[in-house]
Amino acid sequence: NAIAVLLLLGGGLWMIVTFSAVTSVAVMLLTVILFIRYVVKRFPDVKWSGDLRLLRQMVKYAFKGHILWISMILVYRLDLLVVNYFRGAAEASVYAVATQCTLFLLLLPNAVSHILQTRVAARQDEGSSFTCLVARHTSLILGAACLVSVPGSLLLAKVYGPAFADLPVQLWLLLPGVFFVGMQVVLTQYFIGTGLPILLPTSWVVTLILNAVLNIM
Repeated sequence: NAIAVLLLLGGGLWMIVTFSAVTSVAVMLLTVILFIRYVVKRFPDVKWSGDLRLLRQMVKYAFKGHILWISMILVYRLDLLVVNYFRGAAEASVYAVATQCTLFLLLLPNAVSHILQTRVAARQDEGSSFTCLVARHTSLILGAACLVSVPGSLLLAKVYGPAFADLPVQLWLLLPGVFFVGMQVVLTQYFIGTGLPILLPTSWVVTLILNAVLNIM
């Protein structure tokens, strides 16, 4: 999409957002078609029928999940918007690189969390022992990655140039939050896989409000 819109068509932000939305819908429809074809071949004697009770459960679960993920995305990106609004684009660009580094560090817990969620949902890990084991291993790896990024940020600042001299300090201040958010993302998957209690999205909404207030202050 980026290559087609920005380079070939010479479009802007609105066009790339539109193309991305259309692509998402197309991929979704293709997935549904492929899934139906697979099911028809796998279970040729099964008759299709609607299930309003199941649909209500799915919509309720999806609504809670939507609130959860929207809140998480805003928590990740709200600080950059606040910095850009109050401090200007020059300082926001430095902070943007720092936050991009934190998102890179969060790739590990995000990848682990997606695999963990399917495992918990399939086996209903009620004892949560497997989730705890995964969390302990992830904490060691993520903690080591955060420590390595401390001297790594100094090298990154030299690569970007003198205008990014504040980059290491900004990243260092973000690292404790990266570690704890990363662990929270992993532990959240246990609750998502076992029913997604309303307390989970509610806690993220509260976190979002608190995050916004503290960032503005």
